[in-house]
Amino acid sequence: MACACGPAPKVTRPGGAGPSAPPVSGIVTTNPEITVRSEDKRSAFVVNAKQSNVTVGAAGPTSGGLDDVDGRIEKDGKVLSRFQAPSALIDKDKGTLLLKSAVKVTDLERGLTLKAESVFYDQGKGRIEARGSVTVTSEAMQMGPLPELWASPDLTKIATPGKFK
Repeated sequence: MACACGPAPKVTRPGGAGPSAPPVSGIVTTNPEITVRSEDKRSAFVVNAKQSNVTVGAAGPTSGGLDDVDGRIEKDGKVLSRFQAPSALIDKDKGTLLLKSAVKVTDLERGLTLKAESVFYDQGKGRIEARGSVTVTSEAMQMGPLPELWASPDLTKIATPGKFK
């Protein structure tokens, strides 16, 4: 049996850059539902995922993502649009949602469908920013593909970023 006295040795990063990072652990959950409400509680987005992955360090969650998501954007209790995407990132503090890879946003009232490589929704600005081969289709029309379009959450206003008001 070996025994040592004195302070514990300090562990340093390669290259002597200071103490090493605390151990991290991954947490995986299945079928989470996340609701993010605006400060005035009037608008929200709700995200359902098949799986979420969160990396947790000593100070709490450090990163995370959602896989195989669908959900909705609401205002005053009314569903404005629905979305689907293979992956998503949520920032609850900023009220933002980033949907990635073959995103689809649908307005069920008018039958409009917006498709893009990525969609960023900002509750505070009240708009959707779609990027990458963006198309908007309905039974009566087709627009795109375009590199970028902005839209209201209910898809009633759609324009290029310089023309969106």
